[in-house]
Amino acid sequence: MSFFNKDSVKIDKKSKVGFIKKLPKWALILIVITIVLVLFFAGSAIVRKFSAKTSAVANTTYTVQRGNIEVVITGSGSIEPNDQYSITPLVKGEILSSNFEEGDLVEKGDIMYVIDSSDQESNMKKAQNSLKQAENAYNEAVDAYNDLSTKSTISGTITAVYVEKGDNINLNSKIMDVKNNSSMILSIPFISQDASKLSIGQSATVNVEGSYFTLTGTVKYITSGSSISPEGVQIKTVEIEVVNPGALEEGDRATAIAGSVACYDYGTFENCETVTIYSKGSGEVIYQPYRVGDYISTGSTVLKLDSESADKQLENAEINLENAQISYDNTIDQMENYKITAPISGTVIQKNSKAGDTLDNSTSSVTMAVIADMSRMTFDIQIDEIDIQMLKVGQKAEITADAFEDKVFSGTVDYISIIGTTTNGVTSYPVTIELDDAGDLLPGMNVDAKIIVASSKDTLIVPVDAVQRNNIVYVKDDGASNKEDESTDEKVKAPVFGRVPDGYKAVKVTLGLNDDSSIEILSGLKEGDVVYVHASAKSSSYEGFTGMPGGMGGGMPNGMDGGRMPSGMGGGMPSGGGMMQ
Repeated sequence: MSFFNKDSVKIDKKSKVGFIKKLPKWALILIVITIVLVLFFAGSAIVRKFSAKTSAVANTTYTVQRGNIEVVITGSGSIEPNDQYSITPLVKGEILSSNFEEGDLVEKGDIMYVIDSSDQESNMKKAQNSLKQAENAYNEAVDAYNDLSTKSTISGTITAVYVEKGDNINLNSKIMDVKNNSSMILSIPFISQDASKLSIGQSATVNVEGSYFTLTGTVKYITSGSSISPEGVQIKTVEIEVVNPGALEEGDRATAIAGSVACYDYGTFENCETVTIYSKGSGEVIYQPYRVGDYISTGSTVLKLDSESADKQLENAEINLENAQISYDNTIDQMENYKITAPISGTVIQKNSKAGDTLDNSTSSVTMAVIADMSRMTFDIQIDEIDIQMLKVGQKAEITADAFEDKVFSGTVDYISIIGTTTNGVTSYPVTIELDDAGDLLPGMNVDAKIIVASSKDTLIVPVDAVQRNNIVYVKDDGASNKEDESTDEKVKAPVFGRVPDGYKAVKVTLGLNDDSSIEILSGLKEGDVVYVHASAKSSSYEGFTGMPGGMGGGMPNGMDGGRMPSGMGGGMPSGGGMMQ
């Protein structure tokens, strides 16, 4: 059973469509206009209601008064000592002593640990023996090398030559004979009784046989025993040295008188010294320039040999000696590591190893103790690039720590780095602050610093939101009326666009310091003035309908756009904001 039929439905639709088509055109236009007007007035009512509610909340007044304003930069960091050193072992062995405890004050050079060094002492003895052996081998090599050159041990005339350049000779081969005839020895007999009156060094007069000149000589030797002459007289032989004037030869005869004692008979002259020079090495003769009859002096090189083996021997000996010396020096240096001394003066803040502990290869990276020089404590804070120009070395800082909630410490800006670090397009610079007195603060504690970079005492201040664009402030004036478009107030140098609130007048002011909430008024206002404060830009989320007067839309006053400091201070708002007192 059907409750309706298709025909009836079709008839109803046609009836409605027909009804609309039957309306005149002017009626349709009237209906559309009516709907638009209803929506417009309804929306306006809602907006006015919301705006009134927002203005009632955001728009206030403020009585100009005096106060203090400070511009501060803040930052946080972790305290570090002036210097800190971790003691780690460089050797292994049992710790014999460690006569200190945590909290003790130590001086640089104080013995902290003594480690058993018996094994190292054995190594040092072996290295010492090796060094001695290397020294001996080197000296022998040097002697062998030096033996390639042979020098004369006397001055004199060469009487025989046995080798020539190009010869190959062996060790201790004859090179030449040299006779020293620059002085002569006269061996002459004296009666024993008279000889006993003579003394060594005594001067004597010598008369050469067959000549008319005399020579002066010196008594050099007197025999201790006596002999019998062919005539049966006891005699002693006396040797007298005279300088050869050039004519004396071996075998020449002479008489002598020493003091008042005359000789018993003639004596004969002998050369003072005659030697045969032998080679000290073996090899090919590469230098031998002398011939028989040549005169040479003591120390003159008479022979040089060429020996490749001696050169190599000396070079190897020199290398071995250097290596042995380095090895020995290393053992000496290593011995010093068995007595660990304090590298700095300071306080022991950590002790991990004690007497009786054993250090082995697995403990080479263990921190045995930590010493900190807490005579000077510092910490670093990171400062934004906008604020860094406001900081100067020597500025004071107030420091607080979570560990001491009710205590304020003082510090000084000690160093400002010129090397910044950029993160996400923002560059910051490390600034070091030195604590004037660390007190109970310990290394590693977290602290906050507040640096006052600018301040003004007993100055006129108003809320930041009281300053409009172009440094305009609306001041209470019961006789004032609303002003549309541009103000003609003589005090206002820059145009004021928009509507001045009822009962207020626009006044041009000169701005000084500012923090997050307040700003200094240098001129244009006086204490007790009532100013208009509009904070809807910060307090209302319905911007665009209830913006700041004059069409400002909540913008910052002239000189403060973007958070910049007024009065030409430059830079942005300080880190952590400012403070009004």
